[in-house]
Amino acid sequence: MNIFLTGMMATGKSSVGRALASLLEMSFVDTDVLIEEEAGMAIKDIFEKDGEETFRDIERNIIRRVSELNNYVVATGGGVVIDSNNMTALEDSGLVICLKADLSEILKRTAGLNHRPPLNVDDREAELKKVMKEREKLYERADACIDTSGRKANDVAKEIIEIIEGMREDAD
Repeated sequence: MNIFLTGMMATGKSSVGRALASLLEMSFVDTDVLIEEEAGMAIKDIFEKDGEETFRDIERNIIRRVSELNNYVVATGGGVVIDSNNMTALEDSGLVICLKADLSEILKRTAGLNHRPPLNVDDREAELKKVMKEREKLYERADACIDTSGRKANDVAKEIIEIIEGMREDAD
C-alpha cells in the first residue's frame, strides 16, 4: 500500500511525508523533486519557459509512475488534484490524505519564497485564497483531511498512523 499526501503548498506534505515514511519504515518520494529531475529545471522555470500545460503533462506522467510503486509515502504537488485521472491513479494505488492549513499559516510558511506560480504575484494573499477556494472540493476527495496549522510534522504523521489504524479496524 502507498500513502499519498495532497494539499496546498506549504501544508507540510514533504516534511510530514518524510516523518511518516520514517515512522512506518516506508520509502519516501516527492513528486515535485521527480518533476524537476525529469524536466532538468525548477518548477518555476517550467511554468515560465514551457507553461502550465507542459508542467501538468510531466506531472501526470510522474503520478502514473509513482502510483505503480509499492510501500511508499508520496508527497504530491498542490495542483495534482486538478486532474481527475491523477486522483484516480492515486486512489487505486493507496490511501490519499489531504493536509490543510489556514491561509495565514500558508502565508507565514511561504514568506520570502517565490519558487511557485501562486507566489509570483503582487497580492499573494488574494491569489492563494483564490487557489484554495478553487481546489477546496477537489482536496475533499481524499480519504481523510488533517489540519497542520501550528503543528509539528511528527505529530501530524502520528495522527495519520492513527487514522490508518482506525481504517484497518473498520475494515475487519
